[in-house]
Amino acid sequence: MSLKLISSEKINRTVADSFTHPLEIEKEGIYLIEITASAKSWWQNFFALYRGSKLKLQIGEESFDQDSSKWNGNILKGLFKTNVYILPLRIGCYYLRLLAENKPHLQEIKIYQVIDKKVIYHPSSNNPAQDENGRPWYSFIFPGQLLQGFAIFAKCKDGNQHPTNLNDDDDLQLKIDDKIVNNNDKNVSFKHRYWYWCGNLLKGETKSYSIEKCFKEGYHTLELNADRSPEIDRVYFNITMPETSQLLPIIKLYKSLNGEDYNKFDGEIYNAVKYWNDEFAKQKFPPLEPLDPNLIKAIAYKESRVGNDLNAGIDVMQITRDECLKILNNSKDKPTEYEATSGNEVPINYGGEAKVEKPRDSIYWGVRWLYHKLHSHIINKGDHLEPQWISWKEAVKNYGPGTNNYADKIWNLYEKGIDPYKKNNRLWTYTTLLFVGLLITWQANSYYGVQNDFIPDLITNYVRETGQVKGVDTNLYNGMSPADFVDNLYHELETAVNIYPLNEGQNQKLFQLVIKLVPKEGPSFQEIFDKYTKELVEKTENLNQFIEVATTLHIIRENAYELADFDGDGANELVFLQNDALNKNYIKIYLVDRFYSTKYQLIDFMIFDSNFSSINSNIIFNKPLMIFNVADNPVPEILVFTDNDHNSSRLTILQYDESTENLKQIFNYSNKFYPEYVLTDHNHNGLLEINIKNQSSSLDEFFVPFKETFEYNSDKGLFELLETIK
Repeated sequence: MSLKLISSEKINRTVADSFTHPLEIEKEGIYLIEITASAKSWWQNFFALYRGSKLKLQIGEESFDQDSSKWNGNILKGLFKTNVYILPLRIGCYYLRLLAENKPHLQEIKIYQVIDKKVIYHPSSNNPAQDENGRPWYSFIFPGQLLQGFAIFAKCKDGNQHPTNLNDDDDLQLKIDDKIVNNNDKNVSFKHRYWYWCGNLLKGETKSYSIEKCFKEGYHTLELNADRSPEIDRVYFNITMPETSQLLPIIKLYKSLNGEDYNKFDGEIYNAVKYWNDEFAKQKFPPLEPLDPNLIKAIAYKESRVGNDLNAGIDVMQITRDECLKILNNSKDKPTEYEATSGNEVPINYGGEAKVEKPRDSIYWGVRWLYHKLHSHIINKGDHLEPQWISWKEAVKNYGPGTNNYADKIWNLYEKGIDPYKKNNRLWTYTTLLFVGLLITWQANSYYGVQNDFIPDLITNYVRETGQVKGVDTNLYNGMSPADFVDNLYHELETAVNIYPLNEGQNQKLFQLVIKLVPKEGPSFQEIFDKYTKELVEKTENLNQFIEVATTLHIIRENAYELADFDGDGANELVFLQNDALNKNYIKIYLVDRFYSTKYQLIDFMIFDSNFSSINSNIIFNKPLMIFNVADNPVPEILVFTDNDHNSSRLTILQYDESTENLKQIFNYSNKFYPEYVLTDHNHNGLLEINIKNQSSSLDEFFVPFKETFEYNSDKGLFELLETIK
């Protein structure tokens, strides 16, 4: 037996914001974490205001942000995907945090311990694949130093072996670090050349792929994309046991600032959280999620810089303020407070035990006080009493002065590493850069000539005079002439805009009445809708309201907008793209934020002679817009991929400049044909490089490859050319 099943839990629930799963490790070594979940696409997600579901894993210092290690509803379209994380873990209790957007569905979590270096893994969950068209199905994520080789045995059926749809066979595609493994069988058809397992050839038989390879440091992925319902028979891994220094930390390590040590109480934090988590887990009605020790560390930093604030002294968690200890001890001069335990109302009374004589006491009782704040009130169920648990973020708010600002600062440190005292500082960062640098590759030539499905043909400037739209007869729309129809559309739009905004969730219905006026066949009137962008932004009370109406009117498209904190203020801003769909002459990048005012404002940046498009693949649906931290700072940048003059591909990188409150271009590459962009840190100097290869400087030299490397210069705030290889 090479694998030992440690735990298996059927979750089978929708995740609203996050889900925390404790993982108790009794022996250091390598573990397989198998997670199966599903996510819906934007058009399936009515209750999430037509936004796609997403899910990703965080554990210890690691955040798995690469596409192949996440669940993306716009790709999965409601289907299940299983991710297997192979990780070196130390003795202790880790907390698996699954961060959700727009309510994905978490199905199952299994934990295996690796017993032998020769691992045989038999997938039981989500195997065979659900019978649907091509999409991601299984991903294996692992640090390079752990794996020396692998072999995958899988089988695919011919269409005739299925009860329905006899002309469509099973297929299975393998990607290693985002590179497709080709099918070199001499009998394979042209359309199946990128599917290593082809049901038309295998007809239900098993085929294997194996490789012995020394992977570089950093995280790698093996990704299996399924078409119809292939089946994995088994997977072999050749494992190298890690050294102690390679084991994943349980608590995030903070960077030292001004010589201060923020990690000196990690042991005390871990022990206190472990104790109280175990105590509350024993209750008849325990909290929905256990406490993460990293959240306590974030509170300790906000309260005392983890014991480095001389004014705080030994009271690391500031538990002696506001008479918290008196309440825990049920002092006579304080009203008794109660909690529901085992179905009964029980007074809180530690009889004088709650006191702070050492830093570990402050941490111990600080954790207990936070649990008390998690207990909102008592619910009377008739024959018994139950506690009403709130979210940990609400509990953090109640731990402090009761303000959202306090809770947001701690949460930004907890989830993003942002220093609550100086937002430009990052106290910790995930190792995502190394992960992405090794794995993410964009084949920019795939963008060439592919138009975005969300952008229909627009009405021409001559519609009022000629009644013609790109050769389509437009004499009557809903019984009206083109001129009357446009006037009516403007009138209905003005009416809706004057009413906007309504409460969150209602704005979509308001503008759907306008959309219903537009005929399903023939031209669209997108140009008219886009004219209202600025007015809608200025009237918006929160970004969700604007997203509701803007996605309804296609002012923003599902694959061309993102939310992120671009200015480091702890709150998300909205970035989205609009192209000149009428003449295809430019792209506008819009950023929406309050910019130190009470109203939302719009700033924009134009890329001329461009039209955005998506990667041409029925397996992976990519976007022309990506958010990624490419510069040496704590906030992300905006990456935009476009077509340029229909013969080359462009990558433009923009950064929010706080001093000018505008978008600043730090990289623009547009003068070559069919480039491949790779982000990496090849020389390990902590500065991102962009390798651009497999391209030509003119059509005459199309088959002459060469490579250029750019590196980010943090002093100049832009990318500079390092080398050119012809």
